[in-house]
Order: sequence, then structure tokens, then C-alpha cells
Amino acid sequence: MIISESNLKRPDYYAEIPEILCRNNKISEDLKEQLIDLARFRNVLVHDYLYLDHHIIYKKFINIYDIVNKFINEIKKNI
Repeated sequence: MIISESNLKRPDYYAEIPEILCRNNKISEDLKEQLIDLARFRNVLVHDYLYLDHHIIYKKFINIYDIVNKFINEIKKNI
């Protein structure tokens, strides 16, 4: 929605969304990297779910709450 409402370049793939937001000063570089990592993690969950290591999944999920809160706070500053 932010990309669309700001008339920014449409992403070609899911992990490009944080790159576009960062390039247009909507989120920080650090958050961009964290969101790209989450997008990659999403792809693993969706496509390789049969071969997942449950310990790795648990470690990722612990960090998701902090990343989402950081995203919300950074977006609030820019709208």
C-alpha cells in the first residue's frame, strides 16, 4: 500500500519491497536487510516445508515480533 500510494516502482518480486521502501527513505537500511531475510524465510516455509529444521524456525519466529514492531515504528514516522 505504501508503494502504491507513494507512486513508487512496483516490485517484481516479494523481497524487492523492502529495497524499494529503503531506496525511497521509508525504512532504514538495517530494517531493509531484516525484511529481505524474512521474505527469504517465507519462501523456505512455503516451498521447502518438508525439510525444515524446527530449531531454525523457532529462532526466526523469536525475532519476527521485534522486526514487525520496528517496521511499524519506522512507517509511522514516514506517514
